[in-house]
Amino acid sequence: LDFGNSMAVPKLVVYDGTRQQAFVSNSSLNEVDVFSTATHQRTATIAVPYPFGIDMSADGTTLYVGTFSDFLYVIDPQQLVVTGRVSFALPLQPGESAVVNNPGAVATLSNGNVMLLMEVATETFSGFGSGASLVIWNPTANQIVGTIPTSYPAIGPIARSADHSKVAFTYQLQGGNGTTVTLYDVATNQSINGVYLGGGVPYALALNSNGSEVAVSGGQALQTFDNQ
Repeated sequence: LDFGNSMAVPKLVVYDGTRQQAFVSNSSLNEVDVFSTATHQRTATIAVPYPFGIDMSADGTTLYVGTFSDFLYVIDPQQLVVTGRVSFALPLQPGESAVVNNPGAVATLSNGNVMLLMEVATETFSGFGSGASLVIWNPTANQIVGTIPTSYPAIGPIARSADHSKVAFTYQLQGGNGTTVTLYDVATNQSINGVYLGGGVPYALALNSNGSEVAVSGGQALQTFDNQ
């Protein structure tokens, strides 16, 4: 694909099957690029500062773009324009000189909610701090309505099933020592865990269409799980 600029650094992509187009987050150019999957040509660029995670709502009407800033962007996939910007900025606490709350990774759910990987970075007079969490955000109410239990702060990657009913995530930890892999069920709001023993740090996840199977790779092996 031709991004029209040698400085382009594409990050993540989501496919819009209804309109035969792909949306690609391009963090180095502060834009989301749109490509026709029929012609393989770029059809539009949408300005979004520091984009990273990207996903389409289950009904195909809304595109959500996570960023390396305090904001989540909302895009109309038909008109190809930004229709909203949601702030997750946190107030400074005593002793803090700066804080950034990134909704970096995005997974849209079958019930209309959105799972967000929130990464918080703080600066104090004595140094820097960071943390991460997985939250459930309701777009209609613009409220965080839940938090997913996690085992470690180094969360990621995350991936969802094609029907938006399941989300899997793991951690950036050495897989040879046993890294937890979690499968979240949207309908029950419950999670089950497995252990990745394939070696290396897990960097890729994939689910089948209904989330009944999960594949994890750390570069040295591919391990599969079912949802039992």
